[in-house]
Amino acid sequence: MKKILLLVLSLLVFAIGLKAQTTIDFDDGTKWTAGSGAITSYFSDHTYVDGLFSATGGPALRNTTAAQDGFPGALGTYSWRLTNTSAVDWRITIASGGVSTFSVDIRRWDASPTPDLNLEYSTDGGTVWTLVSVINNTTLSNTSDWTTFNGTINNSSNNILIRLKANAAGERIMVDNFVWSPNTSSPSLTATPATLTGFSYIFGTGPSATQSYDLSGVNLTGAPGNITVTAPTNYEVSTDGVNFFASRTVAYATATLAATPIYVRLKSGLAIGAYNGELVANAGGGATTVNVTCSGDVVGPLISVSPASLSGMNYVFGSGPSSSQNYSLSGVNLTPAAGNLTVTAPADYEVSTDNSTFSASLNVAYAANTLAATTIYVRLISGLAVGTYNGELVTNAGGGATTQNISCGGEVTVMGAGCASDLIISEYIEGSGSEKYIEIYNGTGAAVDLSDYRLRLYTNGSATTSSDVLLSGMLADGAVIVYRNASAVLYPAATSNAAVNFNGDDAVALYRISTTSNVDIIGTIGEDPGSAWTSGSHSTADKTLVRNSNVYGGVTVNPVSGFPTLASEWTLYNQDDISHLGSHTMTCFSNTITTGTVSAPPFTVGCSSTASGTVDFTSTDAFTGNTYTAQLSNASGSFASPISIGTLVSDANSGTINITIPGGLPTGAGYKIRVVSSSPAVVGTESAAFTITLTGGPCSCFEIESILVDACDAGNEGRNEMFRFAVGGTPINTSDISVTWPNVANAWQGICQNATTAGIVSDINATIVAGGSLVEPVGGVIPAGSEVMFFTNTNFNYTMFDFSTLNYTLVAIFQCPDNTPGHFVNYTTPGPVLRTLDMNVAGCGSDAVTYDASLLYNGDGATVDFDVPGNPTYSLTGNCTTVPIYPVPIDLLFFKATCVNNGVELDWATGTETNNDYFTLESSDGRSDFVPFAIVDGAGNSNQMLRYNYFDSNNSKYYRLKQTDFDGAYSYSNIEAVNCSKGDIQLFPTLITEGSPLFILGDVNQIGIYDMLGNVIDSKLVDNQINGLPAGMYFIIVNNSRTFKVVVQ
Repeated sequence: MKKILLLVLSLLVFAIGLKAQTTIDFDDGTKWTAGSGAITSYFSDHTYVDGLFSATGGPALRNTTAAQDGFPGALGTYSWRLTNTSAVDWRITIASGGVSTFSVDIRRWDASPTPDLNLEYSTDGGTVWTLVSVINNTTLSNTSDWTTFNGTINNSSNNILIRLKANAAGERIMVDNFVWSPNTSSPSLTATPATLTGFSYIFGTGPSATQSYDLSGVNLTGAPGNITVTAPTNYEVSTDGVNFFASRTVAYATATLAATPIYVRLKSGLAIGAYNGELVANAGGGATTVNVTCSGDVVGPLISVSPASLSGMNYVFGSGPSSSQNYSLSGVNLTPAAGNLTVTAPADYEVSTDNSTFSASLNVAYAANTLAATTIYVRLISGLAVGTYNGELVTNAGGGATTQNISCGGEVTVMGAGCASDLIISEYIEGSGSEKYIEIYNGTGAAVDLSDYRLRLYTNGSATTSSDVLLSGMLADGAVIVYRNASAVLYPAATSNAAVNFNGDDAVALYRISTTSNVDIIGTIGEDPGSAWTSGSHSTADKTLVRNSNVYGGVTVNPVSGFPTLASEWTLYNQDDISHLGSHTMTCFSNTITTGTVSAPPFTVGCSSTASGTVDFTSTDAFTGNTYTAQLSNASGSFASPISIGTLVSDANSGTINITIPGGLPTGAGYKIRVVSSSPAVVGTESAAFTITLTGGPCSCFEIESILVDACDAGNEGRNEMFRFAVGGTPINTSDISVTWPNVANAWQGICQNATTAGIVSDINATIVAGGSLVEPVGGVIPAGSEVMFFTNTNFNYTMFDFSTLNYTLVAIFQCPDNTPGHFVNYTTPGPVLRTLDMNVAGCGSDAVTYDASLLYNGDGATVDFDVPGNPTYSLTGNCTTVPIYPVPIDLLFFKATCVNNGVELDWATGTETNNDYFTLESSDGRSDFVPFAIVDGAGNSNQMLRYNYFDSNNSKYYRLKQTDFDGAYSYSNIEAVNCSKGDIQLFPTLITEGSPLFILGDVNQIGIYDMLGNVIDSKLVDNQINGLPAGMYFIIVNNSRTFKVVVQ
């Protein structure tokens, strides 16, 4: 019985094997059918048919086993022999069942010429052919022996064709033993490409433009049948590119679907937004569904600006405006189709479209929903006080688009040591041949942008320029730039400039674009002096002229005639003397103002009530038609945006100004006053710091004061953030509070006060050692005048933070759970990355503060503080324990410096100390910044008066005290001045009447007296007194080291 079973199984396996593979050996003579002639002659219609297999074509004949070129002509009884013409096309047809793989044996007649045919197959009835192999001497291994060629089709279509097709006339070949396996591959669909992107249209239009993919299939079941193409929600499909629907069907007649284009588009009527990752499904024919991923968007109006920030808009106090910077403004998809974009400058800047006419705002017209790239010029306005003007925003709005901002930065600086208000021409060379040079000097005290200037040449008495060259680059303070004629060779370091092509009778002017005025002139524009302008031995022809060191202003008004300052302002040198090029010396003199005593701080103001006082000052040198103005700094001593608090119309060199401290100023101990003048424009020294106390503040509903931006606990940062605010004169109900977070993905969750928050408050209070505490608002009401810490989550992890130094009462409120991502935006570059925290109290008011994430400390514990106007101050350090609280600082009773025993004794005392880590003593010689030279430890915390002292043997002139808390916060004392040098030179007074003496204190070794033209004045020094100076202005240089300016009236 077992033997019978094994026999049955063997037969079954054999039968499966036979079904799996079929061999045609062409040896059955009954299956050959002759065509138009004898089967042993070449014709194209002989056939061999065996079941599903048939072969025909050629021209070909039936070959026998007769050997040719040493090898049999057939492997069995018969084979096919194909002729040697280019018309050969011999084909096999597999009627059904498809083909998975096949093989065929082929040999050549002989070696010459080479056969040249393609072995190919087609699954679509002969429309498209796929190459399997080339038949030539190479693929036959250069032998006439039989070679087996294999092919893979893997297609279940009916009537699959396999052929041998001649490429050109060549050698005859024989064909035998064709073997194939029916196709057993699974049905499959293919979509190419599998992803379509870039569908887009402007909101209100639509649909989008059409894109397409090719859909094909093989081994499909159920033929004839259909493939269903289904569009996703926001797309639609088509088979003709004209009529679009939610779905379409694609018919297939055989197991193969030839590549068929499917058209896709984004539907009309969609809202603005992105429609990405949506799938067109292709299903049917027994195959796995194939998806095509579609992505697109519906765009709204868009304004673009580049770059996003402008800087370097600077000028020297009293000049201005600054030179301009520019950005490109453009827009697309703007609504309506034609309109205007409005460009609005911030308070301290102005804008223009032509770099000539500037205003506070302007309109830029657009058409056809588009604004082409348009240049917008920006500059710092004239008349500003000394200070920095950074982070101010030019807004670009309109066209239905989101407003885009340009961040602006600039500075108004104090007039430099040279006292020049603008550039001057410092050297002029009219040499032999083409040796001509112009040197320009910057003595303004700040770097100057040369792109605001033009060098102009006026030849032969013309009032019109013959050459007008725009300059470029930055010229540092105290530096020169030399321009030369293109053919000049004596000083090759100079920059070639077409305007340096003058003769002695040609005028040259340095012109400033932003002020539309000349800042210096050589000669007279519009006058022909003959061969040169002359004055005594001075001449503009064949000479080198170097500007005198006491000249610090150019000729700004075109003279009526001649060159009036030629002899008085210039030193004459020989022709081609280039030894002075490359540097210039300017010895200038300026008025000074010393701000004196402020009476009588501390000042107390309310939200609407002011305080009164006075400030004394002294000044040097002459003032004419002048007004002195007292300016108030902010609470940290910065004069970036000073407040005018009093004026005095006076030309005197001393006085007292009545001042009014405005109401509403925040409490602070770092306020200062300085006195400035109008004619000439001089910025005085700063007073000692003093305190202003605000009662009843904040003067608004509340003021946001500080944010902990970067908290710890990655992944749960949103649970551990805080910000602090102060409540004004009206209580706040927590149910009226709402917040819009900088990370807008975090929704407002409301305020929760419950057992969880009570436990957090209690646990934090247990860690406080400095006498302060946290309290929750009773009944949800925050009392007026409270300091409040807003915790962003009731799941706050207090164990990560250090509240130990809190020494005042802080109200604690909590947002309900559970925003876990950060509410704020941590350090991010490139900048600016502006983010805004906006808090509103219904029926009371709101406050919004903005910070630049690119300026934050890059790490855990990054904080940003805000003053009352909302100006940010960024922490320089941080850690996981950082809390945005600041204990009440030390109470410094006094700080003084006294000359003793060839040194300086420094004494100071504190009334109380909180969180005081150490003191740093800093000194300055008056010509450089303060530098630290000693550190004295603080007491940490103290409620009693403590005295400190330190002896400095270096005899510096100025001292100040820096106090630093344990958390790194610090503050400065007033500056103490002391003079312990016996050899110091002093001259007084600097303003006298004619006939009065001048007195000099100190050892005088040498003295020089000069008038305004640089002429030496012969006057004797007797007993350290100078007598007999007539009315005028003089410069007195003592010991070649100290220079004094004196006015005799």
